Amino acid sequence: MREIEKLRSLLAVLLFTACTPPPQRTWHYDCDATSQREIFLSCLERLPRGPERLAVAGNDWDEVVAECRDTATRIACKVVWEVVP
Repeated sequence: MREIEKLRSLLAVLLFTACTPPPQRTWHYDCDATSQREIFLSCLERLPRGPERLAVAGNDWDEVVAECRDTATRIACKVVWEVVP
């Protein structure tokens, strides 16, 4: 009889712990602005000199600068996960 009560208690504990939802997690970017700026400027310094005048329609250098910015962000920023209470 005593063993059955122990098993019931154990079963109740197992069922309770198995039904609790996992903790909620959230994330954000943690960026080092100084290194992001240094990486961006280093990327721009390595580029060849751009055109003196714009072509008929568009400016490809905007895309080049945007790629330097995106690369600097990817390198200098990391994702930080936090558990929400």
